[in-house]
Amino acid sequence: MNSSANAIFDRVSVILVGVLVGLATYYLSYSLLKGDLQALLQREAIASLNQIEVIAGDVLSTLDTLNARNTQDCDADTLLEMRQAMFVSANIKGVSFVKDGYLICSAALGALEQPVKIEEPDFITESGASVWMNVPIRLTDKELSAMVIQSGSFSGVIHRDFLENLVTLDTAWHLDVADGVTSRPGDSLVASGPPGKPGAAFKVRDCIGTLPFCITITATNLFFHQQYYQALVGWVAVSFLLALFSALAVSSFIRHYRSTEARVMRGLAAGGFHCLYQPIVDLGSGRIIGCEALARFRDANGEIGPDLFIPVINSRKKTWTFTRLIINQMLNDLDSIVALPKPFKINLNFFAQDIESTQILELLSSSELKREGIQYVVEVTENEQLSTLESSEVLVTMADNGFQIAVDDFGTGYSNLSQIRDFKCHTLKIDRSFISAMEGGSVRSTLIPHIVDIAAKIGAEVVAEGIENRSQLKALVDVGVHYGQGYLFGKPTSFENLVALIEAQNDSSSDHRGPSPV
Repeated sequence: MNSSANAIFDRVSVILVGVLVGLATYYLSYSLLKGDLQALLQREAIASLNQIEVIAGDVLSTLDTLNARNTQDCDADTLLEMRQAMFVSANIKGVSFVKDGYLICSAALGALEQPVKIEEPDFITESGASVWMNVPIRLTDKELSAMVIQSGSFSGVIHRDFLENLVTLDTAWHLDVADGVTSRPGDSLVASGPPGKPGAAFKVRDCIGTLPFCITITATNLFFHQQYYQALVGWVAVSFLLALFSALAVSSFIRHYRSTEARVMRGLAAGGFHCLYQPIVDLGSGRIIGCEALARFRDANGEIGPDLFIPVINSRKKTWTFTRLIINQMLNDLDSIVALPKPFKINLNFFAQDIESTQILELLSSSELKREGIQYVVEVTENEQLSTLESSEVLVTMADNGFQIAVDDFGTGYSNLSQIRDFKCHTLKIDRSFISAMEGGSVRSTLIPHIVDIAAKIGAEVVAEGIENRSQLKALVDVGVHYGQGYLFGKPTSFENLVALIEAQNDSSSDHRGPSPV
């Protein structure tokens, strides 16, 4: 996937995650608020039924007290007791004495001149109490509509005003007789609130355990939005902020995921690194006498150059892990090759800290690095860490055990003649900046003969890096440089291609002199 496709994919991912988080948050909050309204309606239903139960309980308790006196006639004592009971009760508006299905007297009117026959009740409770839900009653000179409960010989009158405020919410509701209770046809409805509106989305129904009443409360989506307007607005803001934060977090994650550091660290564990090999040639004959193993990086997002991944490996202290990985890949490549010219040098780059820490000495116990005809070269860049006694001793140990030592980019760092003599340097590699300066007659290029002289004094070879054309080649040969590498001889390539190049040289005529650009 190329960078532009990655950029589009990343932007879409950020937007998609932000939108999904925002929608999920709002949906969750919306569901929670709907559940809260459902619970609110349930609490309202329970509170309404509790109010009915308290009132009915007060009336039945009062009637039970009157019945306990075993009254047979509506005499003065009975009327007094009825009036006292009505006075004590908080809910009874009138008390009457009933005998043989007739209303004989009431606390308000006294004994009736003509007993009144009582109609069939709207329903009878399990305890045997008769209930009339909407009865015209004349307690004084005015007639009113009331609820009547009769138990035994007495009946209590309850004003229906309390039903008007039974449900405090501005929602539709109705109170009816529970299923299975004997009632007159068409009389199951006891009371109701405001008429319900079409599209009721919320509904609760609950019944009293001791009385045959059930209440149903319904609410519309409009009521829901009005009831929770501020909460919904708040959750919209929260959802937007969470969507924004999620998008920023995903964007940050993607930036880190696609960063050089993250890609390099994943590459160390997932095979993102591979080896390429640049030939080192004898400038006199043009023959390939060795190569430098160069680490390269590629993953699904493309390549990362050494100038970018080397600092990451250094900063994350993964130098030895990286070096072992490159050595193992080099050995795997080498195992696929049947024959190479002997002796054949393979230069391996090492970090100064791995030399100073002595980790490089682990290679001395590796039998795979003791292949006949292969000369391994420890290539190190000039560095302050190499000037320590410990580093010098490690390099001497490596040299004593068959490895050669090469100083890369010589002339650009900290090495001096005494230092490179101390750790038995076999090769000085002239940095490409000196070579590129040759054509312009730069003062820097005049240092090359001095480097050649230094190498001669310590018995070391000289390899020129970055040779790109024949004029550079001729000038280097003229000052005594015998070996070189650069695009003139070949770009870094696979080991198979390097071997093919060597075989092609072997097939050429024996009198062919000088290198051929690749």
